[in-house]
Amino acid sequence: MEDGWKYGDEVILQPKLVEPLGESKSDYRICAELAERLGIAQAFTEGRDEKDWVDYCLNEFRRLRFPELPTLEEFIESNLGAWTRPADKPAIAFEDFRRDPETYPLKTPSGKIEIFSKQLFDLNNPEEIPPIPKYIQEWESPFSCHCEDVGRVGGDLPKGPYRDHRPKQSPDKQDSPASNEIASLPTASRNDIYPLQAIGHHTLHRVHSTHDNNDWLEEAFPQRVFINPLDAAPRGIQDGDEVKVYNSRGALILPCRLTPRILPGVVDIPQGAWYEPDENGVDRGGCVNVLTSHHWTPFAYGTTQHTIMVQLEKAEQL
Repeated sequence: MEDGWKYGDEVILQPKLVEPLGESKSDYRICAELAERLGIAQAFTEGRDEKDWVDYCLNEFRRLRFPELPTLEEFIESNLGAWTRPADKPAIAFEDFRRDPETYPLKTPSGKIEIFSKQLFDLNNPEEIPPIPKYIQEWESPFSCHCEDVGRVGGDLPKGPYRDHRPKQSPDKQDSPASNEIASLPTASRNDIYPLQAIGHHTLHRVHSTHDNNDWLEEAFPQRVFINPLDAAPRGIQDGDEVKVYNSRGALILPCRLTPRILPGVVDIPQGAWYEPDENGVDRGGCVNVLTSHHWTPFAYGTTQHTIMVQLEKAEQL
């Protein structure tokens, strides 16, 4: 009902287009059947199927906040697609708190804006999540290229304010000579080898990886590497050329789009593309994951798709 990524409220109708194929089930039905096997079906479903839950949620929204909200039956019959309640005034962050902080405290332990966070302090990870706002140099960046920029496990870490999150190396796994050679180089030299910072963004082509195999969307929003012309020129790269983006973790080949709307020193690869390796193990689908490391984000333990150092060159024509 409420969308945290924009201002205003809406309900979107997503009708079933085809009957489930084979034994495929909805996420809710899968969880409900697992709950039944665990003997907690009633606690999980409360006796409701998917449609019952939609009815229940709409009724609760109508009762508590939006009396004008149509019922599910009215929604379906109207064929609206989306019901929207436009914002009637500009959004002001923390407006209620600013007007009356006692009545509308923030969702912090103190109810106030906290410069020092006791919750973050208790995590005991000041190198990555300090309890006060502080600039922390990334573990892999144009300014600090640490061990995982070469994709190897083991070896000594350069000195720096970070923790070693590398997976432990098994006794039978040896570093490659090339990785050891690169890892022994000073940071500045390593950044000469992988001088560009790769980032990812959400493309209109997909929802994460869903719809990557939709030919119409691929035609409208092709998977491409976005490059600043200042980085393309010395590499002899023209708009539309196939380029190879690589580091010691992996490589991918995609057409490129030259645009000044991306910073020099940065390349952008839309996230969510499916992995399609060729006979040499080079990805042709544009899967940015072939370039990422196993280093996770410190708080949510998510993927680090904006902290990748790479090199770029015009792909050889087969």
